[in-house]
Amino acid sequence: MNTVIIIMLIALVIFLAWQQIRSRKQVGLVNEVQGNAMVVTQGITTNGEQYINMLEDVWWKSLDEVDQLNLALNLVWKALPVWEKYNEAQQIIYRNSSTGPVHKIDAQLLKTAIEEMQLHSRLQYPASDHKKINQCYNNFVSPVLALQDGAWSAPYPVKKVFLAVYNILKSILEKNSVPGFQNYLAAAINQSIDCLEVSKSYSLSEIAVFLESYKGRL
Repeated sequence: MNTVIIIMLIALVIFLAWQQIRSRKQVGLVNEVQGNAMVVTQGITTNGEQYINMLEDVWWKSLDEVDQLNLALNLVWKALPVWEKYNEAQQIIYRNSSTGPVHKIDAQLLKTAIEEMQLHSRLQYPASDHKKINQCYNNFVSPVLALQDGAWSAPYPVKKVFLAVYNILKSILEKNSVPGFQNYLAAAINQSIDCLEVSKSYSLSEIAVFLESYKGRL
């Protein structure tokens, strides 16, 4: 009798676990790598909301480089409030070592960089030797290293928007020296979308509509 009850309980646990996995696949962003390609598909959740399935290296790599840059900048601008809200609650400081000096990250760091890049990317890709953009990039280097080394930790969405801006800057600086400079833009787009979705700044259907407006340019 005890054996029968145990078997029934195990079966129930397996069934509930399967239902939970199935539910997550319906309502969340589902990542399924297919070689080196990245695809975006759209569907409807159980609540009637549109969702996006995004993988690595999506269609936006096929956009004109200026359109791709503008998409990356527009997405990161939408994600900027995540960074600003985080700064309102605390000063962002870190030490590279336990005895090292305290470094403070400027709350306007991301906004300044985005605005500077937007100013020079309306009709063309900004020059890699642009003085102010290079200065913005240099201001990111130390915090990025601190983030990678664990000297500075940040919530997941904050980390994503921070790295997205950094990757856009890097794409500009390395445009003339790195053949795959647009990979930085693809990474920034993925990171911004991730930030927007995880932080619930925009619904999945709103993100899908915004992306569709750029997809029509292909």
